[in-house]
Formats: sequence, C-alpha cells, structure tokens
Amino acid sequence: MRGVTADDTLCASATAPELDRLGKAVRDLVRERVPSFWTENDLADELRLDESGLGLDSVGLVELVVACERHFGVRLPAAILRQDAPTLGELIGWLRDAGA
Repeated sequence: MRGVTADDTLCASATAPELDRLGKAVRDLVRERVPSFWTENDLADELRLDESGLGLDSVGLVELVVACERHFGVRLPAAILRQDAPTLGELIGWLRDAGA
C-alpha cells in the first residue's frame, strides 16, 4: 500500500476551477524554463520534473521552485528539492497546500 501523496491531496480538497487556475499558472512558469517544444497540453500532472521528464537539472528545479514561491507568495518545504524526481502534479499539490 502506498502513502498519501501531494497528488492525492490535490484531488481531494480543491475544486476544479481552483486546480485549473493554479495548474495553468504553474504550467506557464514551467514553460518559461523549458525548451519551447513543450506545449501546455504536454505538461501532464504525471510528468517528472527531472531530466527523465521535463529535462530540468537540479539547478533548473531550484529555479522553478523559487519562481513558484515568488509568483504565489508562498514558501515550499526544502524537502521537495531532496525528493527523487517530483512530478508536476506534486509541485502543484505542494503549492496548493502552501496556500497558493
């Protein structure tokens, strides 16, 4: 049995319009930092943020997290940077949990 993830929490406690707005804003921030061939439709919640998915290296991931914190005016736990290959959906869930 697996533990509860940010994706589970994301789906359970936010309304669809809130998820849509937050998800679109995060995807816009991601697209500013990845090659131009990535479209919004390509950016699925299951997509890993690391080099095996979006292609972000560790510096790129830190830059994305900092950009999200600044954009939404929230602080994310440093532990997300130590997690092995977080997904876009997990990032959105952490932002929602932080009050974005």
